[in-house]
Amino acid sequence: MASARNISGAPRLEALLRIIKRLTKEDRISYLAHALERMNERGFDIFDVKQVLTSGYIASPIRAGAKDGEWTVKLVDALEGTTRKMGVVTIVVREDRLLIKTTEWEDL
Repeated sequence: MASARNISGAPRLEALLRIIKRLTKEDRISYLAHALERMNERGFDIFDVKQVLTSGYIASPIRAGAKDGEWTVKLVDALEGTTRKMGVVTIVVREDRLLIKTTEWEDL
C-alpha cells in the first residue's frame, strides 16, 4: 500500500462533504471493480451508495490520494429500512468526480 502524501491543502470536512453531495447529485460517480465486487457480496446497490453519499457523514480523516487533487474519505450512514450502517470509501478526484473504492458494513 502506498504511503499517504502530506495533506497540506486538504479541503475542510464541510467543504469536501458539499463537493461530494454536488457530484452525487450530478451523477458523477465511477466504481472500482473492487467496489462492485464488494457491493455484490454485501447486497448493496448503487441506490445504497448514493444514499450514503447524499445523507451520510464523513467518518474518517481526509487522506491524500495517489495523485494531486485526490482526497479519500469514508462516508457512513444507516441504510433506509434497517439500523445497519454502510460505509463507502470514496476518492474525490479534482472536485470533478467521485471514485468509489469499496463498500462495507460498519457494524461487523
